[in-house]
Amino acid sequence: EKIKDLKVIVAGSGSLQPYFKQEPNPEVYEIINQWVSKEKLNSIFSKAGVVVLPYNDATQSAIIPIAYNFGKPVITTDVGALSEVVNHGKTGLLVPRKSRVKLAASIIKLLDDDSLRMEMGQNGRRLLKEQLSWDNKLHIDNMLFIYNSVIKNKSEGLN
Repeated sequence: EKIKDLKVIVAGSGSLQPYFKQEPNPEVYEIINQWVSKEKLNSIFSKAGVVVLPYNDATQSAIIPIAYNFGKPVITTDVGALSEVVNHGKTGLLVPRKSRVKLAASIIKLLDDDSLRMEMGQNGRRLLKEQLSWDNKLHIDNMLFIYNSVIKNKSEGLN
């Protein structure tokens, strides 16, 4: 009701029965209930204004770096380690698990504020490039240090 002409894309395979009591309105919902190919993924993320991940339980999500690659802010529930890759207020918004009111308010906030949405999307892209990318020399050096330390300790009989 707050966002006129809102189109929600629900993508991925799984049962939608717990979420929709009746057939979703196709003017509002685009349902892609199947494994999403790379080509379709590009289309989905290109159209998205924000990426919303309302997980009840998760450890990580490969969707977050994909969203950042497309310059999209992420709204997600604060579960697992998701808060380690979504910086609240900078690359997206974190909401408590199962808080429909706060989730809705966060979606409205970003869809109502083009400049904030764009800023967060660019911050996410920067975070991806500077900290989450294998192209980052510091990241590579740190990983090599860890691996070499493990190999050295293993060869010295330390476990």
